[in-house]
Amino acid sequence: MRMEKHQHQKKDNAWKGLKRSILYLKISVIVHVTEDFRKVLETVKNLLPMPYCDNVSFRKENLWGHHKNLIILVKTTIKKKNVAYAVIENMYKKLDINDKDELSKDFMKRLDNKKTFFLRLDKQKAYVGKIKLSNIDPILIKIKLNFFPNNFKEIINPNK
Repeated sequence: MRMEKHQHQKKDNAWKGLKRSILYLKISVIVHVTEDFRKVLETVKNLLPMPYCDNVSFRKENLWGHHKNLIILVKTTIKKKNVAYAVIENMYKKLDINDKDELSKDFMKRLDNKKTFFLRLDKQKAYVGKIKLSNIDPILIKIKLNFFPNNFKEIINPNK
């Protein structure tokens, strides 16, 4: 039990190092015609820590689906480092231990060659304030990094 706790503390510290390397982050979500736009926007705002909920502006873009149905893309870019840090920290704190392990294990799969880290979160869970990884109709988070933190290996090798 003690060893397991120590490993998770190392991973938490590694993620804090990663957090410091963030340049900006982008959040986007698709609103289907069957969904309430205001509820989906509220869902995305649930990812933001309280002091920043009303300070982040969102843009919407109308798209058309395969069957000529309206799809709304809601997106924002958070360039203020302190706000981006707070958003990532807020999300990471709310992830359960299994999702944290999955992030550590699959870190390289989520990172492209331009140092962009991708997260996909469950839109339904986020509506009720929970953060859960999901690939089904997700909220997409793109985290642009300027460098890899010194403790990068701790993030991708959780057993060390």
